[in-house]
Amino acid sequence: MTSGEGQSISTSEARIAPGVSGTLELSLPHRIKRIVRGEVAIDAGVGGRGPLRILLTTDREAAVASVVQAETSDHNSEALKALAIVVRTFMLSHSGRHSIEGFDFCDTTHCQFYSGEHAALDRLASNVVTSAVAQTRGQFLTFKGRLVEGYYGASCGGISATPSMIWGGETQYPYKPVVCRWCRGSRFYKWERAAAAEKILAALSVFTEAKLSSAAELITDNDPSSGLARTVAVRDRGRKISLTADEFRRAIGLKLGWNTVLSPTFTIERRGSRFIFRGRGFGSQIGLCEAGAMAQAAVGRGYREILRFYFPGTEISDHFANE
Repeated sequence: MTSGEGQSISTSEARIAPGVSGTLELSLPHRIKRIVRGEVAIDAGVGGRGPLRILLTTDREAAVASVVQAETSDHNSEALKALAIVVRTFMLSHSGRHSIEGFDFCDTTHCQFYSGEHAALDRLASNVVTSAVAQTRGQFLTFKGRLVEGYYGASCGGISATPSMIWGGETQYPYKPVVCRWCRGSRFYKWERAAAAEKILAALSVFTEAKLSSAAELITDNDPSSGLARTVAVRDRGRKISLTADEFRRAIGLKLGWNTVLSPTFTIERRGSRFIFRGRGFGSQIGLCEAGAMAQAAVGRGYREILRFYFPGTEISDHFANE
Protein backbone atom coordinates (compact mmCIF):
# COMPACT_ATOMS: atom_id res chain seq x y z
CA MET A 1 0.00 0.00 0.00
CA THR A 2 1.32 3.47 -0.83
CA SER A 3 0.48 6.69 1.02
CA GLY A 4 -0.36 9.98 -0.66
CA GLU A 5 3.29 11.08 -0.30
CA GLY A 6 4.63 8.03 -2.11
CA GLN A 7 5.65 6.20 1.06
CA SER A 8 5.04 2.47 1.38
CA ILE A 9 2.97 1.22 4.27
CA SER A 10 3.07 -2.45 5.23
CA THR A 11 -0.20 -3.83 6.56
CA SER A 12 -1.91 -7.19 6.90
CA GLU A 13 -5.42 -5.75 6.64
CA ALA A 14 -7.24 -2.88 4.94
CA ARG A 15 -10.77 -1.70 5.70
CA ILE A 16 -13.04 0.44 3.55
CA ALA A 17 -16.21 1.90 5.03
CA PRO A 18 -18.31 4.21 2.81
CA GLY A 19 -20.94 6.56 4.17
CA VAL A 20 -24.33 5.35 5.40
CA SER A 21 -25.91 5.45 1.94
CA GLY A 22 -22.73 4.76 -0.01
CA THR A 23 -21.81 1.65 -1.99
CA LEU A 24 -18.58 0.06 -3.17
CA GLU A 25 -17.85 -1.71 -6.41
CA LEU A 26 -15.73 -4.85 -6.11
CA SER A 27 -14.17 -5.94 -9.37
CA LEU A 28 -11.91 -8.93 -9.91
CA PRO A 29 -11.28 -9.30 -13.67
CA HIS A 30 -12.83 -12.46 -15.14
CA ARG A 31 -14.23 -13.43 -11.72
CA ILE A 32 -16.69 -11.07 -10.03
CA LYS A 33 -18.04 -7.55 -10.31
CA ARG A 34 -20.36 -6.58 -7.50
CA ILE A 35 -21.79 -3.46 -5.95
CA VAL A 36 -21.99 -3.90 -2.18
CA ARG A 37 -23.11 -1.85 0.79
CA GLY A 38 -21.30 -2.02 4.12
CA GLU A 39 -17.74 -2.31 5.39
CA VAL A 40 -15.20 -4.23 3.31
CA ALA A 41 -12.08 -5.74 4.87
CA ILE A 42 -9.25 -7.15 2.78
CA ASP A 43 -6.65 -9.36 4.44
CA ALA A 44 -4.42 -12.38 3.93
CA GLY A 45 -6.72 -14.83 5.67
CA VAL A 46 -6.68 -16.35 9.15
CA GLY A 47 -3.19 -15.95 10.59
CA GLY A 48 -2.15 -13.66 7.73
CA ARG A 49 -0.73 -16.51 5.66
CA GLY A 50 -3.61 -17.58 3.49
CA PRO A 51 -4.83 -16.36 0.08
CA LEU A 52 -6.25 -12.86 -0.28
CA ARG A 53 -9.64 -12.66 1.43
CA ILE A 54 -12.41 -10.10 1.02
CA LEU A 55 -14.89 -9.85 3.90
CA LEU A 56 -18.10 -7.83 3.78
CA THR A 57 -20.04 -6.73 6.85
CA THR A 58 -23.48 -5.65 5.69
CA ASP A 59 -27.03 -5.17 6.92
CA ARG A 60 -28.92 -8.46 7.19
CA GLU A 61 -32.06 -7.17 5.47
CA ALA A 62 -30.01 -5.88 2.54
CA ALA A 63 -28.40 -9.31 2.27
CA VAL A 64 -31.83 -10.99 2.36
CA ALA A 65 -33.00 -8.78 -0.51
CA SER A 66 -29.90 -9.60 -2.56
CA VAL A 67 -30.34 -13.35 -2.09
CA VAL A 68 -34.06 -13.21 -2.93
CA GLN A 69 -33.29 -11.13 -6.02
CA ALA A 70 -30.67 -13.64 -7.18
CA GLU A 71 -32.94 -16.64 -6.57
CA THR A 72 -35.94 -15.72 -8.67
CA SER A 73 -37.26 -13.37 -11.34
CA ASP A 74 -40.86 -13.89 -10.22
CA HIS A 75 -42.77 -10.70 -9.47
CA ASN A 76 -45.48 -12.14 -7.20
CA SER A 77 -45.07 -10.48 -3.83
CA GLU A 78 -46.55 -13.38 -1.83
CA ALA A 79 -44.02 -15.88 -3.23
CA LEU A 80 -41.24 -13.35 -2.61
CA LYS A 81 -42.38 -12.80 0.98
CA ALA A 82 -42.31 -16.56 1.61
CA LEU A 83 -38.82 -16.83 0.15
CA ALA A 84 -37.59 -13.79 2.09
CA ILE A 85 -38.67 -15.36 5.38
CA VAL A 86 -36.94 -18.67 4.56
CA VAL A 87 -33.76 -16.89 3.42
CA ARG A 88 -33.70 -14.87 6.66
CA THR A 89 -34.39 -18.02 8.68
CA PHE A 90 -31.42 -19.75 7.05
CA MET A 91 -29.18 -16.82 7.99
CA LEU A 92 -30.30 -16.86 11.61
CA SER A 93 -30.11 -20.64 12.01
CA HIS A 94 -26.72 -21.02 10.31
CA SER A 95 -24.88 -18.00 11.74
CA GLY A 96 -21.18 -18.78 12.08
CA ARG A 97 -21.25 -21.53 9.49
CA HIS A 98 -17.73 -20.53 8.42
CA SER A 99 -16.59 -19.36 11.87
CA ILE A 100 -13.40 -21.41 11.72
CA GLU A 101 -12.48 -19.32 8.67
CA GLY A 102 -13.34 -16.06 10.38
CA PHE A 103 -16.75 -15.21 8.90
CA ASP A 104 -20.40 -16.30 9.00
CA PHE A 105 -21.26 -17.09 5.37
CA CYS A 106 -19.64 -17.51 1.99
CA ASP A 107 -21.31 -15.88 -1.03
CA THR A 108 -21.85 -19.11 -3.00
CA THR A 109 -24.69 -21.63 -3.06
CA HIS A 110 -22.88 -23.58 -0.34
CA CYS A 111 -24.53 -21.02 1.95
CA GLN A 112 -26.71 -18.66 -0.10
CA PHE A 113 -25.81 -16.96 -3.35
CA TYR A 114 -25.08 -13.32 -2.61
CA SER A 115 -24.78 -11.17 -5.72
CA GLY A 116 -24.47 -7.79 -4.08
CA GLU A 117 -26.72 -4.91 -5.07
CA HIS A 118 -26.05 -4.61 -8.79
CA ALA A 119 -28.76 -7.20 -9.54
CA ALA A 120 -31.31 -5.12 -7.68
CA LEU A 121 -30.17 -1.99 -9.52
CA ASP A 122 -30.46 -3.68 -12.91
CA ARG A 123 -33.81 -5.45 -12.57
CA LEU A 124 -37.32 -4.10 -12.87
CA ALA A 125 -38.37 -6.49 -10.09
CA SER A 126 -36.12 -4.77 -7.55
CA ASN A 127 -38.93 -2.65 -6.12
CA VAL A 128 -41.15 -5.71 -5.63
CA VAL A 129 -38.34 -7.58 -3.89
CA THR A 130 -37.50 -4.61 -1.68
CA SER A 131 -41.15 -4.28 -0.71
CA ALA A 132 -41.52 -8.02 0.04
CA VAL A 133 -38.44 -7.99 2.25
CA ALA A 134 -39.57 -4.81 4.02
CA GLN A 135 -43.07 -6.19 4.68
CA THR A 136 -41.60 -9.29 6.33
CA ARG A 137 -38.72 -7.48 8.04
CA GLY A 138 -37.35 -9.48 10.95
CA GLN A 139 -39.74 -12.41 10.46
CA PHE A 140 -38.48 -15.99 10.52
CA LEU A 141 -39.76 -19.55 10.95
CA THR A 142 -39.85 -21.37 14.28
CA PHE A 143 -41.07 -24.76 15.43
CA LYS A 144 -42.06 -25.03 19.09
CA GLY A 145 -40.13 -21.85 19.81
CA ARG A 146 -36.92 -22.98 18.11
CA LEU A 147 -35.44 -21.81 14.82
CA VAL A 148 -36.11 -23.87 11.72
CA GLU A 149 -33.04 -24.53 9.56
CA GLY A 150 -34.69 -22.78 6.61
CA TYR A 151 -33.81 -24.72 3.45
CA TYR A 152 -35.15 -24.06 -0.04
CA GLY A 153 -34.52 -24.92 -3.69
CA ALA A 154 -35.62 -23.95 -7.18
CA SER A 155 -37.91 -26.96 -7.66
CA CYS A 156 -38.65 -30.06 -5.58
CA GLY A 157 -39.72 -32.04 -8.65
CA GLY A 158 -43.00 -33.24 -7.11
CA ILE A 159 -41.84 -34.44 -3.69
CA SER A 160 -39.44 -32.79 -1.29
CA ALA A 161 -36.55 -34.49 0.49
CA THR A 162 -35.38 -34.08 4.09
CA PRO A 163 -31.95 -33.07 5.40
CA SER A 164 -31.40 -36.53 6.88
CA MET A 165 -32.10 -38.12 3.48
CA ILE A 166 -29.49 -35.91 1.80
CA TRP A 167 -26.84 -35.28 4.44
CA GLY A 168 -27.71 -37.57 7.33
CA GLY A 169 -27.91 -36.41 10.94
CA GLU A 170 -30.78 -34.64 12.67
CA THR A 171 -32.36 -31.20 12.51
CA GLN A 172 -34.33 -29.15 15.02
CA TYR A 173 -37.35 -29.08 12.73
CA PRO A 174 -38.76 -32.55 11.91
CA TYR A 175 -38.66 -32.28 8.12
CA LYS A 176 -40.85 -34.76 6.27
CA PRO A 177 -41.29 -35.30 2.49
CA VAL A 178 -44.01 -33.02 1.10
CA VAL A 179 -45.87 -34.07 -2.03
CA CYS A 180 -46.02 -30.99 -4.26
CA ARG A 181 -48.10 -30.81 -7.43
CA TRP A 182 -47.45 -27.12 -7.78
CA CYS A 183 -44.10 -27.26 -9.56
CA ARG A 184 -45.23 -29.45 -12.44
CA GLY A 185 -44.95 -26.49 -14.79
CA SER A 186 -41.31 -25.91 -13.91
CA ARG A 187 -38.74 -26.66 -16.60
CA PHE A 188 -36.82 -28.46 -13.86
CA TYR A 189 -39.68 -30.77 -12.88
CA LYS A 190 -37.99 -33.39 -15.05
CA TRP A 191 -34.63 -32.91 -16.71
CA GLU A 192 -31.91 -34.61 -18.73
CA ARG A 193 -28.27 -33.61 -19.04
CA ALA A 194 -25.27 -35.14 -20.81
CA ALA A 195 -21.55 -34.80 -20.15
CA ALA A 196 -18.39 -36.28 -21.58
CA ALA A 197 -17.40 -39.40 -19.67
CA GLU A 198 -13.79 -38.23 -19.70
CA LYS A 199 -14.69 -35.06 -17.78
CA ILE A 200 -16.98 -36.83 -15.32
CA LEU A 201 -14.35 -39.47 -14.50
CA ALA A 202 -11.61 -36.84 -14.21
CA ALA A 203 -13.72 -34.92 -11.69
CA LEU A 204 -14.33 -38.10 -9.69
CA SER A 205 -10.63 -38.98 -9.82
CA VAL A 206 -9.77 -35.66 -8.18
CA PHE A 207 -12.47 -36.03 -5.54
CA THR A 208 -11.68 -39.66 -4.64
CA GLU A 209 -7.91 -39.31 -5.15
CA ALA A 210 -8.06 -42.50 -7.21
CA LYS A 211 -7.19 -42.46 -10.91
CA LEU A 212 -10.12 -43.92 -12.85
CA SER A 213 -9.90 -45.59 -16.23
CA SER A 214 -12.13 -44.68 -19.16
CA ALA A 215 -14.04 -47.93 -18.60
CA ALA A 216 -15.19 -47.03 -15.06
CA GLU A 217 -18.88 -47.68 -14.32
CA LEU A 218 -21.25 -45.47 -12.32
CA ILE A 219 -24.23 -47.18 -10.68
CA THR A 220 -26.87 -45.41 -8.57
CA ASP A 221 -28.83 -46.92 -5.70
CA ASN A 222 -32.20 -45.14 -5.73
CA ASP A 223 -34.93 -45.06 -3.12
CA PRO A 224 -37.87 -46.91 -4.74
CA SER A 225 -40.56 -44.60 -3.36
CA SER A 226 -39.04 -41.19 -4.09
CA GLY A 227 -36.41 -41.92 -6.73
CA LEU A 228 -33.80 -40.16 -4.58
CA ALA A 229 -30.28 -41.40 -5.28
CA ARG A 230 -28.88 -42.73 -2.02
CA THR A 231 -25.40 -43.70 -3.23
CA VAL A 232 -23.34 -43.87 -6.39
CA ALA A 233 -20.99 -46.83 -6.78
CA VAL A 234 -17.87 -46.24 -8.88
CA ARG A 235 -16.57 -49.56 -10.21
CA ASP A 236 -13.26 -49.71 -11.98
CA ARG A 237 -10.73 -52.56 -12.53
CA GLY A 238 -11.97 -54.64 -9.62
CA ARG A 239 -12.24 -51.66 -7.24
CA LYS A 240 -15.44 -50.19 -5.85
CA ILE A 241 -15.75 -46.71 -4.39
CA SER A 242 -19.07 -45.75 -2.82
CA LEU A 243 -20.13 -42.10 -2.65
CA THR A 244 -23.26 -40.57 -1.21
CA ALA A 245 -25.38 -38.79 -3.81
CA ASP A 246 -24.41 -35.47 -2.22
CA GLU A 247 -20.69 -36.28 -2.46
CA PHE A 248 -21.13 -37.29 -6.09
CA ARG A 249 -22.96 -34.06 -6.94
CA ARG A 250 -20.31 -31.97 -5.19
CA ALA A 251 -17.49 -33.78 -7.00
CA ILE A 252 -19.12 -33.06 -10.36
CA GLY A 253 -20.38 -29.59 -9.47
CA LEU A 254 -17.02 -28.28 -8.26
CA LYS A 255 -15.35 -29.19 -11.54
CA LEU A 256 -18.09 -29.00 -14.17
CA GLY A 257 -20.64 -26.65 -12.62
CA TRP A 258 -23.93 -27.26 -10.85
CA ASN A 259 -26.00 -27.61 -14.04
CA THR A 260 -24.82 -31.14 -14.78
CA VAL A 261 -26.53 -33.06 -11.96
CA LEU A 262 -29.28 -30.68 -10.91
CA SER A 263 -30.66 -32.45 -7.85
CA PRO A 264 -30.22 -35.47 -5.56
CA THR A 265 -32.88 -37.36 -7.55
CA PHE A 266 -31.12 -38.74 -10.62
CA THR A 267 -30.10 -41.82 -12.57
CA ILE A 268 -26.99 -42.39 -14.71
CA GLU A 269 -26.70 -44.11 -18.09
CA ARG A 270 -23.45 -44.68 -19.99
CA ARG A 271 -23.91 -44.03 -23.69
CA GLY A 272 -20.63 -44.41 -25.57
CA SER A 273 -18.30 -41.59 -24.59
CA ARG A 274 -20.96 -39.75 -22.58
CA PHE A 275 -22.89 -40.13 -19.36
CA ILE A 276 -26.59 -39.28 -19.46
CA PHE A 277 -28.15 -37.94 -16.25
CA ARG A 278 -31.93 -37.93 -15.83
CA GLY A 279 -33.76 -36.61 -12.81
CA ARG A 280 -36.30 -34.25 -11.34
CA GLY A 281 -36.09 -31.05 -9.34
CA PHE A 282 -33.36 -28.45 -9.07
CA GLY A 283 -31.38 -27.77 -5.91
CA SER A 284 -31.44 -29.61 -2.61
CA GLN A 285 -35.19 -30.45 -2.92
CA ILE A 286 -35.50 -29.63 0.80
CA GLY A 287 -37.99 -27.17 2.30
CA LEU A 288 -39.51 -24.39 0.21
CA CYS A 289 -40.00 -25.21 -3.47
CA GLU A 290 -39.61 -21.87 -5.23
CA ALA A 291 -41.44 -22.98 -8.38
CA GLY A 292 -44.25 -24.35 -6.23
CA ALA A 293 -44.43 -21.17 -4.18
CA MET A 294 -44.76 -19.11 -7.36
CA ALA A 295 -47.56 -21.34 -8.65
CA GLN A 296 -49.44 -21.16 -5.35
CA ALA A 297 -49.09 -17.38 -5.21
CA ALA A 298 -50.39 -17.14 -8.78
CA VAL A 299 -53.72 -18.69 -7.72
CA GLY A 300 -54.10 -16.37 -4.74
CA ARG A 301 -52.42 -18.17 -1.86
CA GLY A 302 -50.73 -15.87 0.65
CA TYR A 303 -47.20 -16.28 1.94
CA ARG A 304 -48.35 -17.67 5.30
CA GLU A 305 -50.34 -20.41 3.59
CA ILE A 306 -47.41 -21.20 1.29
CA LEU A 307 -45.04 -21.55 4.24
CA ARG A 308 -47.49 -23.77 6.13
CA PHE A 309 -47.62 -26.06 3.10
CA TYR A 310 -43.85 -26.60 2.92
CA PHE A 311 -43.14 -26.30 6.66
CA PRO A 312 -46.14 -27.89 8.45
CA GLY A 313 -46.49 -26.99 12.12
CA THR A 314 -44.20 -23.95 11.99
CA GLU A 315 -44.94 -20.41 13.06
CA ILE A 316 -43.80 -17.06 11.72
CA SER A 317 -42.05 -15.22 14.54
CA ASP A 318 -40.17 -12.00 15.04
CA HIS A 319 -38.56 -12.94 18.35
CA PHE A 320 -37.31 -16.09 20.07
CA ALA A 321 -39.77 -17.64 22.52
CA ASN A 322 -36.93 -18.82 24.75
CA GLU A 323 -35.32 -15.39 25.10
